[in-house]
Amino acid sequence: MEVGEKLKRLRKERGLTLQALADKSGLSVSYLSNVEREATSPTLQHLGQICRALDILIADFLTEPAQEHRLYARREEFEPVFRLHSRVQYELALCGNPPYKCVCITMQGGGEEKEYSMGLPEGNFLLVTQGSMRLEMEGMSCTLHPMDVALVPAHTPHTYANAGEEPCISYWFSLAPAEPSRF
Repeated sequence: MEVGEKLKRLRKERGLTLQALADKSGLSVSYLSNVEREATSPTLQHLGQICRALDILIADFLTEPAQEHRLYARREEFEPVFRLHSRVQYELALCGNPPYKCVCITMQGGGEEKEYSMGLPEGNFLLVTQGSMRLEMEGMSCTLHPMDVALVPAHTPHTYANAGEEPCISYWFSLAPAEPSRF
């Protein structure tokens, strides 16, 4: 976030006008307006005056708060991760802090091309919401239908494929928080 944008947000959060902030900081209204519009950058001395007037530390002004992860994610907010064979789409959502992953996998119908995974370190719980999925792992093979669930243990190689003609949509929920480098 830019200095001016942050100053304007903090000033408004405190219910201060530019004139009120000018009175509290000893700086002119035009100077503060120029800072908010990014027409000028404040000196360290002026930033100190502004921060005292806002009753915050300079360090708090200059640092961004840690990114907050909500406890929910709306379907339309899932981020595309990648697409395989143009028939399989992977989308990611993160929830919580530390964040847990949910991956939505959409496989187009009309072909039984298998997707192969070496297994993830955190393991996954999966839910099929549309269509049907053929899942194979550890010598087991099953077909999952809407509202069926399965557990894929950590580090377990497995394959999955659309087992029907209509698209298959499944949600894979991580059983452990995501590592910071993975999102």
